[in-house]
Amino acid sequence: MKKFLCLLLSVVLTATAFTALPVTAWAAESGASVGDSYSGNVGGCEWSFDTMTQVLTISGSGSTGNFTADTVQPWKDYENEIYSIEVTDGVTGIGDFMFYNLPFLHDVSIADSVQSIGEAAFMKCSMLIKVNGA
Repeated sequence: MKKFLCLLLSVVLTATAFTALPVTAWAAESGASVGDSYSGNVGGCEWSFDTMTQVLTISGSGSTGNFTADTVQPWKDYENEIYSIEVTDGVTGIGDFMFYNLPFLHDVSIADSVQSIGEAAFMKCSMLIKVNGA
């Protein structure tokens, strides 16, 4: 009986190892993996998105500048992955349509340094339930 269980366990482990290979290879080929971080500039501030934490961070000093409903924000490629937003100390303004149409955005943390939030900044963020700060 012991030999049979050992043999069965070996078969299961071998099968599991081979089924994981294509997924790992695909992730490496796609250029994206868990824990990747993407960043850039927006207005006088910087933005970064961490795929592991699903947090979009706006940092720096000054205002982010404005967008319109038709403008593509620089994090548009990650709109379905953004769960939280952190606007850090030093940012003074969140522009119009800044976080427009982030369907899975759940919570936002805004530093006390933010003095203004633009028109429709969180429009079409239907899952937003928690805002902390300013």
